[in-house]
Amino acid sequence: MADDQFIKDWLEGKVSASDLDKAKKSDESVEDFEEIIAKSQKLNVPRGKSKAEAWNDFVAKIDEKEAPKAKVRKLNPAWPIGIAAAISLAIVAYLFLFSSTTISTAPGNRLAHVLPDGSTVTLNADSKISYNESNWLDDRSVKLDGEAFFEVTEGSSFVVEGNQTSVTVLGTSFNVYLRNDDVKVQCFTGKVNVAKNDKNIILEKGQATGNELELRSFDSLVEATWRSGEFHFKNQPLTEVIKELERQYDIEVEYDLSTQRQYTGYFNDKDLNEALQFVFKPMGLSYEIKDDKVIVK
Repeated sequence: MADDQFIKDWLEGKVSASDLDKAKKSDESVEDFEEIIAKSQKLNVPRGKSKAEAWNDFVAKIDEKEAPKAKVRKLNPAWPIGIAAAISLAIVAYLFLFSSTTISTAPGNRLAHVLPDGSTVTLNADSKISYNESNWLDDRSVKLDGEAFFEVTEGSSFVVEGNQTSVTVLGTSFNVYLRNDDVKVQCFTGKVNVAKNDKNIILEKGQATGNELELRSFDSLVEATWRSGEFHFKNQPLTEVIKELERQYDIEVEYDLSTQRQYTGYFNDKDLNEALQFVFKPMGLSYEIKDDKVIVK
């Protein structure tokens, strides 16, 4: 029979699988608690906060927000109603306040998504963002893995994070590329502050930066045109161009990586064979398509 100590031990991970099975057989509401606890263990702590600080924020907001409605079962009379209700309310409310929303795209796909404040983000292929929807107005922050174009409505600070890099704006449009260890940020309107490690740089319209936070200009007519399916490159490693081909066409390209070459040119996402010709023919390379693999010779 479940009691206060059983619940405490369970939350602390001290209950064995066999004891938990016994509790489930004697009280069906244990399954509800198991589901709630399992979900609570997957929570992300809000940006810039420790677990303790996040919990303190939650406690302060309990009176401000109403926990979402959930399936209700009648508790076994032997359960201590006070602690059972308090634990379930606390965990459900914590899920509501601090759970993360994730939006992602597969290779060969792009997606436009509207954030809670009306800001829009367009994700390139094989990219992902996550953010806290229920706490959005207090903390407009997005974690990015991949490439995305943001059009931000005016308001509080808006932050994009990834690769040990933080991009902060108030109201502007900009493109961010955060893949593996690579960082590229381009400001199309307004101003953007880019911080990485102990360095930071402010970008204005028409300015861009990269891994070393160097300042450079860019042509808005050929940058971030991936949103319309066009991809321009200027003196880029051929390996990077190949990676983009793989993302946009969901294919595998076999290429001798020992040969380091630079590419300047263009391809689009309308026709694979045409794209391969645009990239490899000017470089004197031939290719063969076998199923979903392209072999470059």
